[in-house]
Amino acid sequence: IYYKNGNYVLPAVYSIGGAVITLGILKSQPFKWGWFENWVSAFFGLSIVAWYFSGPYWATVFSSIGMFVAGMPQLRDSWRNPETSPFFMYIGFTLANLFSTMGGKEWSVEERLYQFACLILTILVTLATSRKYYLQYRRVVDHMRSQSSLD
Repeated sequence: IYYKNGNYVLPAVYSIGGAVITLGILKSQPFKWGWFENWVSAFFGLSIVAWYFSGPYWATVFSSIGMFVAGMPQLRDSWRNPETSPFFMYIGFTLANLFSTMGGKEWSVEERLYQFACLILTILVTLATSRKYYLQYRRVVDHMRSQSSLD
């Protein structure tokens, strides 16, 4: 990318972000590999095969689908247990994906689909994580109501 005068900063930032997320996952819980991980890996394998046989268009499509599907457990966990999800970090990821989507050279599948899929996923995870503030508010309101009913 650097030798073709491309924007090497975007993949570098994605790589650093991916490394930080990987370290966080490995640190937070035991590592498990099952059928879901095999299914997600198949999408990335398809993207490599698609790149070889038909070029970047279908490779981008398959890798974007794989990334989005791979994010579904995080979305589920953020919805079920928003208290443990880092809300402000996901705001940062959302902004980074927004800037990445806007920063492509052209509006094509190859240049924007992956970043746009990341943007949609991080928006959904951020919204799911933001529920923790609503749940805290509900607990306070319920506590106040229970206190006023005792009077």
